Amino acid sequence: MQVALRRGDAAYCGLIGSLTKRRRFEKRLRQQGLSQRAIEQLVCPIGVTGISGKKPAEIAVAVAAEMLSRQFGPLDEAAGRIGSGGCQRADRALVRRR
Repeated sequence: MQVALRRGDAAYCGLIGSLTKRRRFEKRLRQQGLSQRAIEQLVCPIGVTGISGKKPAEIAVAVAAEMLSRQFGPLDEAAGRIGSGGCQRADRALVRRR
């Protein structure tokens, strides 16, 4: 992470964690000499807002949604599409399998 932030050419650098964890990392990175501009490139916590679960599957969904949003643009709920790519949103509810 530190190398990616120092180089400045990474398209994305993120960490799973809380805002508290982010503050700890920011302090440590400043102590190691990283510029504030480089530190601001760090994404933590990763994942879209609104999915706040801590289970691996919930984190995976939140991160996948963030990656799709970054690639195609935010969800346009009125049109039922993600960004301008025109990906159609499924209108079916997810069903938990036993």
